[in-house]
Amino acid sequence: TPLINLPHFNKPFPMYFFEMKGIGELFLATTTPFLFQQLMHMRGIHQNKTFGIAEAKAYVKSLNGDNKGRTFLKIMRNFEPTQEKEDLYIGTLNQLEVPKQIVWGMNDRGLKLEAYALPLQKALGLERISKTPGSHFLQEDYAEKVAEMILEQAKDWR
Repeated sequence: TPLINLPHFNKPFPMYFFEMKGIGELFLATTTPFLFQQLMHMRGIHQNKTFGIAEAKAYVKSLNGDNKGRTFLKIMRNFEPTQEKEDLYIGTLNQLEVPKQIVWGMNDRGLKLEAYALPLQKALGLERISKTPGSHFLQEDYAEKVAEMILEQAKDWR
């Protein structure tokens, strides 16, 4: 989910299912781990080998939770791409007195570097963006690389 350029954010195709009453519930109720794995390979993951059926089972279970996905659907249906929310997010991040880092998946088809990472970098006053070849779910795609970037950032803190 982007933190910047929110008023200009166009929801990616998969988000539309979840915001529609009845369709979101049907999608969650009928999505099998195999189907979810295929969707992640199409849109969310760059290295398909990193997201197998076990990971898909965990995601499906997490999305549905213990209330048939109502919590997840509430989040998806209440996403507010407004200037007020952007100001809140950026203001809050700028107030934090901790090291900050943007870790970006260069193969994310929904959130492009130019539209979201570069403006975020400027808004936070950061020198660089840490890039991976990952896609939208880069923590699954390149877990070791992301962990290395975080550890590198944290080693000089305090």
